[in-house]
Amino acid sequence: MRCIDSCHLGISGLKVLIGDNGSGKSTLIEAAELLRQTSRPGAYTTDVVRNIHGGPRNLLRHGATSVELRARIEGRSAPPLEYRLKLRRSGEDLLVDTERLLVYADPAAPQPLNAIIRNGTSARVYDSNEKVLTTHDVPLDALVLTSFGLAALPAMRRATEALAAIAVHAPFDTRAGWLSRRTDGAS
Repeated sequence: MRCIDSCHLGISGLKVLIGDNGSGKSTLIEAAELLRQTSRPGAYTTDVVRNIHGGPRNLLRHGATSVELRARIEGRSAPPLEYRLKLRRSGEDLLVDTERLLVYADPAAPQPLNAIIRNGTSARVYDSNEKVLTTHDVPLDALVLTSFGLAALPAMRRATEALAAIAVHAPFDTRAGWLSRRTDGAS
C-alpha cells in the first residue's frame, strides 16, 4: 500500500501505533480496515475499495499495479487459517486478481488445504461433504469469501467472523478521507 512495501503485524489484543508523520500508521490502519471489510457481502472492489478508500490512486504505492492483503487466523481449538487477497489495477479500479483461503488442519501435511483458490473470475471452493474442489464463476468485483453465504464451509465462516471482528479506531484529529466515507457507523 501507499508507503509500506511489506509488513507483518500481529493484531491480537490492543495495538497502539506511534510514529513520525508519513511513517505508515494510517496505511496500517487502512489495511486492517480493508481486511475487516472483506467480511461483508457485496461488490467489494466497487463498494469498499473505490467508494470508501478512493481506488488505486489512494491505495497503491507509486508505480505499483497491485496490492496484497493477508490475514492469519488462529484459535485455540481450530486449525489456523490464512486468507490472502490480491487486488490488481484495471484503469481507475482495483479488481480481484487472486483470492485464497488456506486451512492448516494437519501439521504433518506438506501443504495446507485449499478452501478457496481463485484466479480472476474462476474460483474453486472446497466442498467439505464431497471432499473435492468445485468450480464457480465469480465477478471481478466480488469476493469468493462472501459470495456463497456463511454455510458454504466452516473455514469460510470462521474467516469471515474473525475478519469482521477487526476493530479499527482512529483518533478524530487524524481522520483520513476514507474514514468519513465509511457507511457502517464504526469509528
